[in-house]
Amino acid sequence: MFSIVKQFFDFFSYFFFFYSNFASFLSIYAFFRKINHFSFFLLNVFVTKFVIFW
Repeated sequence: MFSIVKQFFDFFSYFFFFYSNFASFLSIYAFFRKINHFSFFLLNVFVTKFVIFW
């Protein structure tokens, strides 16, 4: 009985660890995507302004 409970808790802790890592990875990935989109937008604005200026 105790081994079953221990196995369940081991599985739960492993699942929780994996889930938290996955969530942090997803948030970091979304953060970098936002930065990428923002820099791309700035680059577009700069290029269009530069072309219009010339």
